[in-house]
Amino acid sequence: MKLTKEQAANKARENGKLGGRPPKYQSAVDLESAINSYFDSHTDKSNAPKWHDMLYALSISDDTLLNYRTKDNYIKSGYSDVIKRAEERFCAFWQQCALDNPNLQSFCIFELKQPHNGGFADKQQVDTNSKQQIEVTLRTID
Repeated sequence: MKLTKEQAANKARENGKLGGRPPKYQSAVDLESAINSYFDSHTDKSNAPKWHDMLYALSISDDTLLNYRTKDNYIKSGYSDVIKRAEERFCAFWQQCALDNPNLQSFCIFELKQPHNGGFADKQQVDTNSKQQIEVTLRTID
């Protein structure tokens, strides 16, 4: 008896196979090597590293990188740590660029405000949703 595609997918899931395309990088070491080679070729302000340029060079999408960073099987395999280190390298590059190039400081600050470069904010974040409680005790005077 031939199974429908849905039945075959359900049977595969029961056997522990989730389906889908295998990861582009088979290990965190492979991903780290690819990221390191990207950074090695982008070391100065004339050829600055750019997040989406890196993704293009690695032939992966933002969604794939998000999966590598958030899904349990990738976290356990070390992918998440590799991506966090890449984000830290972007942040460090733009901080150093701001210090070295006074004329580019506004652009460097803009880059540092991007989520993958640290997500810095130049204003105080105020939580207006918190509830405060005041307790008042009244006593009668005799």
